[in-house]
Amino acid sequence: NPVFTEFPINYLQIKQDYNLLDERDIVWLKFALTPDKKNHILGVVAVSNDINFDIPPNANEYDVKIQVWNSYSKSYAYEYKWNSSGILLHKLGLVWDNSFVVIFPLCNIPLTYDRHDIEKAIGNYLTTNKVPIIDYFSHLY
Repeated sequence: NPVFTEFPINYLQIKQDYNLLDERDIVWLKFALTPDKKNHILGVVAVSNDINFDIPPNANEYDVKIQVWNSYSKSYAYEYKWNSSGILLHKLGLVWDNSFVVIFPLCNIPLTYDRHDIEKAIGNYLTTNKVPIIDYFSHLY
């Protein structure tokens, strides 16, 4: 069942409430508003504990990189500041509906799968059933 929560999202609380092995074991769906603000379009199917509503302010920002700490390599690395879904929304003149996100805690993931496999399966299921996703490729990498 999906989880409905307030922002900012307390990932640790979701982990505890649903007995997740990792707080990143969630799939989430985020929606954009049509220009008239009356309808929703599925913007992205994603996984992990990084839900945001970022959209670059202009096209000159698309390729900006920022320095971030990589806890695995214990070093700094440069990453893109803006994610692909935010860039796509900017290009299309859309905005995120930041009033909700649909979150699915991934309890009891079978040993032969991981959260990314489930994310791909959900995205593929939706597109197979003719549900358009603005950032279609996000669930595939």
